[in-house]
This record gives sequence, structure tokens and C-alpha cells, in this order.
Amino acid sequence: FILLVIPLVASATIEIKQSYSQGETIIAKISGNFYDSILESNLFFYRDGYVKIPMSYDVGKVGSDYYLKASLMGKSPGNYTIKIKNVRYYENGLVTSNEISKNFTITQDFAPFSINPGFFTINRNFIISIQNLKDYSLDIQSSLPSGISTSPISLSAGQIKPISFDISGLTESIISTMILSSSGLTYSIPLQITFIPTQECSTNLTCISLYNSSYYCGVDGNCLRKTELSTQCPAIPCSSDKDCLNGICVPKNTQECMCCNAAF
Repeated sequence: FILLVIPLVASATIEIKQSYSQGETIIAKISGNFYDSILESNLFFYRDGYVKIPMSYDVGKVGSDYYLKASLMGKSPGNYTIKIKNVRYYENGLVTSNEISKNFTITQDFAPFSINPGFFTINRNFIISIQNLKDYSLDIQSSLPSGISTSPISLSAGQIKPISFDISGLTESIISTMILSSSGLTYSIPLQITFIPTQECSTNLTCISLYNSSYYCGVDGNCLRKTELSTQCPAIPCSSDKDCLNGICVPKNTQECMCCNAAF
């Protein structure tokens, strides 16, 4: 006879802290063997177990897991619940759509800073908006994967500041985590970054080691000056045969020229 073995899979789970400070940003990991994709419409938030409340949040996939970013800005202390509904997943070898939920509390304390977004699946440089929630200046410490860099981060009282992160040092795709911390609060931000090798331009160009923002590589390999392209987006939408790249309407599939300078 044939013995059929069906692996037992644990229930889907939402991994969050037990308590958060007021204004803090939730970054929750949602693990499980999901049959359906988790969409924003599948997430619900409640206070005291049954009072449905609005929440500013995003959900997306990083690697094989889903992540939820939710802002607790304006939420008062108390008991709260996150629920995932109408999503099918495997449990003990069977498909189920049982509700997934997790409780947490908001304390009387106030978070020193908040962030947005809370996770990334990208192939280019990225920006995190950091808000200082204190009435004094803050220095934010960062711990980044090798190949990613940023400038020192300081915010004045109440300041909201976009912080740029440069991935030009990467040599391969990564799934990793970056850390931002200050005044006892630490955010672990999941990253999935796809490495795209620098495209070299055609042989009639003289390559240089630094990025030259005045040129773009055309789809045929020619180097195009910005002045040769239509500077009309995003204020005026590009035509259907063009994309908006750094405020410039360019032919579809055009890439930034990361290594070349025109030898005109």
C-alpha cells in the first residue's frame, strides 16, 4: 500500500508587539501558507474587541511573508485588535478561511518618532518619511544592509523629514532588514531589493565612474540629454508611448544612464 503523508502546517499568524506607544508605527509580520493574496480590504481594526475603527495602513509582500504597516497617530490608549478576514490559507493540510486576529494595547506613553512606509519591495533608491513626535530634536541611528547608505539623520522638534537611502552599493538582490532607532524605540523595516546591473551605453560614449543626472540611456543604447526630452510630467501626463522618469517624459523602457557621459 501507499502511505500518503500530508505535512501539518501551523495556523496563519500576525506577529506584533503586545503594546505600543501613542503615535508609534506598527510593523507586523503576517506568516502562513496563504492560498489567496492578502489585500488591504481584508484588514480590519477594532477597539475593545468589537468597535470597528478607521486606520491608516498598508499591506504588502516581502519575500514569502506579508507585512502590515499601520499608523497609531491619533489613537488613544486602550485595547485594540487586528483582524484578517475572507482570506484562504492552509492549516493542517486543509484550506480554511478562519478569521486571523491579534490583540495589542496602546499605552499612556508617546513614541519619539514615527515612520512611513514600513516595508519595501523595490529596485531603486527609496525614501522613508520620519516624523519627530517630541518637542525636542532627535538623532536617529540607522543600521543598514551592506550596499545601502544614507546621511546622518537629525530632526528638529515636530519635524517631518524625507530621508533618502541609496542602493548603488548593492551587487546582488537582497531580502533583509534595516534598523532605525532613537530614544528607546527601534523599527525593523523589511526590505526586498532587486538588483539591476548598470546598463552601459553605446560605444560612441565616454563612460565615467559617477552618475550623471544630465543624461538618460535610450532603449537603443544612445545617450540622451534631458534637454532632448519633454519636461512635462507629472504636472502634465505623458503620452501613452512614454513613461515619467524623474520629471521627464521618456520613451518606454528608458533607464537612467548611471555610467556614461556623451562624447559630443
